[in-house]
Amino acid sequence: MPPQTDLLPPSSSAPPPVKHDGDSAVPRIVPVRRTG
Repeated sequence: MPPQTDLLPPSSSAPPPVKHDGDSAVPRIVPVRRTG
């Protein structure tokens, strides 16, 4: 599964990011995937 599931559960890994870290989670996952 994706790295997001590691930090948050599969059930609340989709909704939380959008409301909680919608702007912070996007930029963080984007650069990490490009560099790594």
